[in-house]
Amino acid sequence: MPHNLLATELPADLQEFISGAELKDGRMTLRWRDLSVSSVFQPIVSFSHSRVIGHEGLIRIAGKSETTITPPDFFKLVDTTGELLQMDRACRLMHAWNARSSDGWLFLNLHPALFGRFDAESSARMVAAMVASSGIPAHRCIIEVVEEAVTDRVRLEDGAAALRALGLGLALDDFGAGHSNFDRVWRIQPDVVKLDRSFAVRTEHDATARRVLPRLVSMLHETGALVLLEGIETLDQALIAMDSDIDFGQGWFFARPAAQALSDSAPVAPALDALWSRYEEHIHTQEASHHERIAPYLNAIGYAGVLLSSGIPLDSAAKGFLDQPAAECFYLLDAEGRQVGTNISAGEQRGKGVLRELGQMPGARWSRRPYFRRALQHPGKPQVTRPYVSISSGNTCVTVSAHVRMNGFEHVICGDVDWDLLLQSELITPVRKR
Repeated sequence: MPHNLLATELPADLQEFISGAELKDGRMTLRWRDLSVSSVFQPIVSFSHSRVIGHEGLIRIAGKSETTITPPDFFKLVDTTGELLQMDRACRLMHAWNARSSDGWLFLNLHPALFGRFDAESSARMVAAMVASSGIPAHRCIIEVVEEAVTDRVRLEDGAAALRALGLGLALDDFGAGHSNFDRVWRIQPDVVKLDRSFAVRTEHDATARRVLPRLVSMLHETGALVLLEGIETLDQALIAMDSDIDFGQGWFFARPAAQALSDSAPVAPALDALWSRYEEHIHTQEASHHERIAPYLNAIGYAGVLLSSGIPLDSAAKGFLDQPAAECFYLLDAEGRQVGTNISAGEQRGKGVLRELGQMPGARWSRRPYFRRALQHPGKPQVTRPYVSISSGNTCVTVSAHVRMNGFEHVICGDVDWDLLLQSELITPVRKR
């Protein structure tokens, strides 16, 4: 039978923060009125290490009739009684107690209403009690704050500073779920940014979202944060996370929340092994397909350079490239990146009309573009860019380019290729269902 911890197992320094704690089979639960509050833990995996590197502590609430209550509804009830601070702290202490035999990080949620409103002395006592009772160092306790919930910028910054002063880590949770403000990431510099599960769902079916995700991850890495994707439920979603250079994963694909934190990585090993096997196959297939599909455009831009060097007029030299099915336009740059003339377009014009007019404006300078710099740096070897939005059409494109010498002067010839048309022709093999 459960018994009260206050007189037996519960350390004295925890008694200030927990009341109604019970112990059964070595696990702590909390009683609040007629409700029972317990811990479950969901593993967090590192793709690079192929192992569990932490857990998120979550609460489960059950009534007398075994009916369940969601955490948001539970805390609404608690808030009406003025016990929000006490219960919120008690839940974190319960998670730490129940996870005391586990290794790695422990992610703990903090109610948004409490963020940035800490009593420094009381908070320090609570953290000291948590560390002493669980044996988990403060720096391994990562406090999660919901990115959108704290609207006061000063309170957000003060709250982050207070957590760091206590020796705790900080995670920005649900990033991307609502009106995410990237400025907040710069200001509070969290240790981890947790991307909302909507990224996992959308990128599985949206090629544009899948293309943008690596860039978002790269920007977050530039701030000094590690990136975690929540809500991974399928192998394809996990593969997209790896392909986007995301550091950590969390979701049912690896493991569902359970009463016990994992003591080793054996339970998630099959999922990680399957993921790495699929990733290696995916990369090999993607690279082979990309090389096969882009080769005609690289060959065509290279041959156009040969024709121009031999004195063939620009329009005639461009024809072989523009005859390729996804070719968009062809243009010539001088040694300083200035465009010579205007774009030579391929057939029917696609894209936004207002932007197409820009492609016909003379005097543009493209020396900032990687396709110009790389072509000059690698004469004799055609180059290709990553996908980007063309300022001359609004379409997502890649640009192939090549160095060419005309009449004793250096030039760079460029050809834009409609990326979406290439995707339709399976230039890059999409994540396949199995």
